[in-house]
Amino acid sequence: MSAAAATLDYEYLAASTAAGEPSSVYCGPLSQASKLHYELPLVKYGNAIFRLNGPVEISLYPERDGLWICESELLSSLVHGDTPQDAVLAFFEDFAVLWDQIAKAPDDTLAPDALNIKRILHSLVRAVEQER
Repeated sequence: MSAAAATLDYEYLAASTAAGEPSSVYCGPLSQASKLHYELPLVKYGNAIFRLNGPVEISLYPERDGLWICESELLSSLVHGDTPQDAVLAFFEDFAVLWDQIAKAPDDTLAPDALNIKRILHSLVRAVEQER
């Protein structure tokens, strides 16, 4: 994939997160052995906009079978899609599910690993707004 194609992915990603709030990208041309790294200033899924205290880092890379992987080590999230855009959108969905299922759950209903994810989510998310 050329640097121009990586730029198109970046532009899509920035547009998917928020107009006027672009993501940061740290990498050159994408190859089978490299990863694109993005810092997302916010996450948007459906009508929910998750305003973050700081960026959440994701990695985006191709697999040998043609799928694209989107990974957040911080949130222990690993999702895939047929295209880079699909993989990022799957991460947005996973983030929203983590928020609804873990961040909102009572502590006494969560396993230790889930409690850790809950703490991370609450430290990451400044506010959740509903888009009109």
